[in-house]
Amino acid sequence: MIDEAKMLISAFGLPVMDAPSEAEAQASLIVKNGDAFAIATNDADAMLFEAPRIVRNVSMAGRKKKANKLSYETIKPDLIVLEENLKHLGINQEQLIALAMLIGTDYNNGGIKGIGPKTALKLVKQYGNNFSALFSNAKWDEHFEFSWQEVFDLIKRKITINIELKGKGTAKPVSEIIEKYVRGKGWQYDDFLVSSFNRHELLEFSKLKPEIKIGLVTTKASLDLAVKIKAHSVNVRYDVVNEDFVSTAHKKRLMVFAWTVNNSKDIKRIKSCGVDGIFSDFPDRL
Repeated sequence: MIDEAKMLISAFGLPVMDAPSEAEAQASLIVKNGDAFAIATNDADAMLFEAPRIVRNVSMAGRKKKANKLSYETIKPDLIVLEENLKHLGINQEQLIALAMLIGTDYNNGGIKGIGPKTALKLVKQYGNNFSALFSNAKWDEHFEFSWQEVFDLIKRKITINIELKGKGTAKPVSEIIEKYVRGKGWQYDDFLVSSFNRHELLEFSKLKPEIKIGLVTTKASLDLAVKIKAHSVNVRYDVVNEDFVSTAHKKRLMVFAWTVNNSKDIKRIKSCGVDGIFSDFPDRL
C-alpha cells in the first residue's frame, strides 16, 4: 500500500520523501524550512517537533467516528499555529515538550499518573526551565525505567548517531550516505559521530567531511593519538576507564564514551567516573 501511495503521489508530479524516523519530525522540518505551508495531521507530536503550523481534520469525508460509539460527527479543517499557542499558554518550546512528557507522548506512553493537561501546565510554569526539579517532583523514576532526559533529547533531536568504520575503504561510502541524509532527509551534520579503530580511515573521513565529528575507538588509556587526529571523543573499553582518565581527557577537550558496558555493577562504576556516554547492549539498564 505504501508503494502504491508513492506511485499515486508521483503521478501528480509531487515529490515523495521517506522519513528516516518520525514522519511528523520530517514534515515539521519541511514546514520550518518554508518548503510547505503546514502539516496535515491530527497528531499533536508535530507541535513538539516545532511545526510552525498544522491543519487538523483534513478529510474528504468531512466526518469522523466518535470514540467508543457507532455514530459519527462532522469535522472541519482546523489551523493550529505553534507561536500563537505558545504565547497563549505563556510557555516556550522546551516547556511544551516537558508538558507533553508529563501527560504522555509516543516515547513515554501514559505519562505520569494523576497529571492531566491543567496540572502539567501549572507545573511547567512553576518550575520554568528547571526540568530536573520538575521531573523529580513528578516522580518520573517511579513511572519509567528510562530517564526523562532521554525522552526529552529524543524529541529535541539531540540524539547522536554513532557510525563505526570497520573496514578499509569505508570512509568515502559512509560520507556519501550521510550526505544523502543531510541533503535529502533533513538531518544535520551534528546528528552524527563517526568512529573507528583505524586512524587512517578517520583521517580520510575528516578530509571528506570536516563538518562531522570523529571518535577514536581504542582499548588503551593513551589520549595522544586522539588529540593528534583532532578527534571529538575517545571511545574506550570500559575496563580502562577511571576518574583520572576521564578528567585528563576532559582537560584535553575530549569526550569519553565507554564500551561495551552491560553489567549493572560496571554501569554504576562507569557513570561515577563522569563519562559522557556509554555503549551498551542493554540501554534499559542505563
